[in-house]
Amino acid sequence: MIDDNVFFRQATRRIFSSLNTQTAMMQTFRYLKEYFPIEGLNLFYIDENGKKLMSMGWANEEGVSNENNVVSLPEKFIERYLMKWDEKASDPKIINQAGDDWLWGLVAPEVSHMDTSIISLPLKLEGRGL
Repeated sequence: MIDDNVFFRQATRRIFSSLNTQTAMMQTFRYLKEYFPIEGLNLFYIDENGKKLMSMGWANEEGVSNENNVVSLPEKFIERYLMKWDEKASDPKIINQAGDDWLWGLVAPEVSHMDTSIISLPLKLEGRGL
């Protein structure tokens, strides 16, 4: 078992390991796979007004992609998202049965037919969300 601080420090180092998003995602995917039974890693962000989710790509065993998909989010998305959780939007979340979740059904419709769990880990730099 790895110490939590060591794990998160190492994961963070890999996330920010390269200016090339594909390289950083693959390094992070490989590291996380050592500890979790993951099949893929996706990197996305929500614009500052909460109306669009921008995918920056994904990594899995077969490689990486820098697909830049944009998903339009429904009105009042952020309020709905926050109401779902007691924590802040910036806190890490684990979503089990993601296919049954309204948010992930919208963002990643391909999970609707899978027995999938999702870990959402917002990134911060010097205390500010990225």
